[in-house]
Amino acid sequence: MWLIFSKYGSIRLGDPHSKPEYSSLQWGSMVFATAIDASILMLSMVDPIRYVSQPPFGIKPFSQDAYNTAHMLGQFDWGPMAWMMFAPAAIAIGYLLFVKKAKVQRLSKAIGFIQGDEKWKYACRQLVDFMVVFGIMGGVDSSVGMEIPIISNVLSSLTGIPDNLELKIALFAILFVIFAWTVWHGLNGGIDKLSDMHIWTAILFLAFVLFVGPTIYILSSETNSLGLLASKFVTLSTNTVPNGTPDIANSETIFYWG
Repeated sequence: MWLIFSKYGSIRLGDPHSKPEYSSLQWGSMVFATAIDASILMLSMVDPIRYVSQPPFGIKPFSQDAYNTAHMLGQFDWGPMAWMMFAPAAIAIGYLLFVKKAKVQRLSKAIGFIQGDEKWKYACRQLVDFMVVFGIMGGVDSSVGMEIPIISNVLSSLTGIPDNLELKIALFAILFVIFAWTVWHGLNGGIDKLSDMHIWTAILFLAFVLFVGPTIYILSSETNSLGLLASKFVTLSTNTVPNGTPDIANSETIFYWG
């Protein structure tokens, strides 16, 4: 937010007369499909149940407040707080590629434009490279680790195929082929096409659920959750529970993504 409203907010990430290569919907689809789809596939179902049965902040389990809070916390955990994590790295890489015309898409490259001792800058670059590689490995492992068991279980329930190691290996092979194909074709014709299919499938599924219903209950719950989120966003974002159990803050509020 500070960058947006500061003097740096007017810096254009690209040539003065250049236009975006993809629409906002396409960029959003690619970010969503490559970042959180596997995690939200599982946690969007698990988290509300967990919040209702084990609500934070001293709320009585299975009470009306527990249900309202459970619906709202899912949107808090996966809302602006989650997406803001992408902004610093995206700005740094975008500035390198489209303003400084760097040919290497490495986040650590941005440190080279900071004034300071070269030894410290070198050490920082090595640390950033390590953290990026470690983060990618952890992200891929967690995504595959959560995605394949869910797909395997659902497929077994629908078709009667045994939910065993062979099925999971087969699903992993299919996902690997799809991933390799999209990476081989790059953004144009690969990742963009698959992401478009992904997001439109999700939109159609959401529309189907909304149409089948209970429509009024879904709309009412969503409206109520947005109101709760707007009224409690600052409190939830800064809650460190100084006089309570720290585990709540570590797992449910500002440290949810840590």
